[in-house]
Amino acid sequence: MNDKSINYCRYCNKLGPTAFSLNDGRTWICANCRSQLSTINGTKVIGTTLAVTGNVSGNFVIPEGVTEIFYQSLSGTSIKRIQFPRSLRKIPWNCFENCRNLEEVTIPRTILELGWSAFKDCTSLTTITIPGSVKVIHERAFAGCTNLTNI
Repeated sequence: MNDKSINYCRYCNKLGPTAFSLNDGRTWICANCRSQLSTINGTKVIGTTLAVTGNVSGNFVIPEGVTEIFYQSLSGTSIKRIQFPRSLRKIPWNCFENCRNLEEVTIPRTILELGWSAFKDCTSLTTITIPGSVKVIHERAFAGCTNLTNI
């Protein structure tokens, strides 16, 4: 998909950066479960896993109900701030890698794990708040975050 939509599958829990395919030249479907992409309140959805297509920027809100973000889904985007839903439990590997405009992150208490290189090379990141609920922070989660001064 070449648009700048936010997409996640409502039926399966396995989507990724190339998870949607053009079915008949008119409709997009989930490559995993073959469910057709639909739109709810302007957000294209197919389920509970977030997969982003195109570049997103500015303040980014992950919709409530999303239980999983596929690895690398937001990597290299131009987001400045991110808001996580209470339904999310893990930030996967390389999720925000190379988000060079990301400035500040507050991890909610519902997050239990930060994946390998989750915020790698977020060079504008200065502040991150990590609650005690986070039990696992994988290797290189903040590698290359050269301006990170407040944790």
